[in-house]
Amino acid sequence: VGLIAGRLADRLGRPVAVAAPIGDELRGSVRATADFHVAAALEACAGVLLKRGGHAGAGGFSVAVGEWDAFVQAWGALARPFPAGADSAAGAPGSLVVDLVLPAAHFGWSLADEIERLAPFGPGHAEPMLAVTGLRVGDARRIGPDGRHLALRMLRGVETVDAVAFDCPVDRRLPEEGSPLDLVGTLERDTFQDTPRLRLRVVDYASAGSSPLASRRLAARQAPQAAMSSPAAVAAR
Repeated sequence: VGLIAGRLADRLGRPVAVAAPIGDELRGSVRATADFHVAAALEACAGVLLKRGGHAGAGGFSVAVGEWDAFVQAWGALARPFPAGADSAAGAPGSLVVDLVLPAAHFGWSLADEIERLAPFGPGHAEPMLAVTGLRVGDARRIGPDGRHLALRMLRGVETVDAVAFDCPVDRRLPEEGSPLDLVGTLERDTFQDTPRLRLRVVDYASAGSSPLASRRLAARQAPQAAMSSPAAVAAR
């Protein structure tokens, strides 16, 4: 039930409680977005629960079968953010919060070492979400059962960067070979055929021309020009 709650919370962008019958009670699991403190929310519903526990991002509970409707009512009455003043910067459904926009030139082992020093990761201390720009598609293909996953071989000049997108909708059009692509995801390090490798675990991707980062790149290109045309810059020349 924890896996189901997590998938639904990610998809819907809202707190989710899922329960299953165990004997004469229902045992459940909760996952939520960053603006909703799970342990505090379960505590607010304590009057109808047999047991509860957890932390900011996840928790568990048990409730008598006859009290399920009362729990649903109490849970549904909780406001967001919860408690008041909690982080309200959580992404809405279909949006992502990016921690670092990273030109492809900086994607490498030194970055992986820096991120590793921030570990361990988990609820309340998520792994950094990276937006990697400046890559072109070398190859894109469907893998796994029913083609549910997408394997990407990205190019940085003549170098190759591996990326994988799990549970990528099968009706989503594959990016074209040679096209510039912005990728959002987390950096993974593992061993493949006894060789250490880096891989980007992709959460989402977009064509560089239509990506939400396109306006950021335009502003970055215009900024040096604006600086050089300012009176201070002219005087410096």
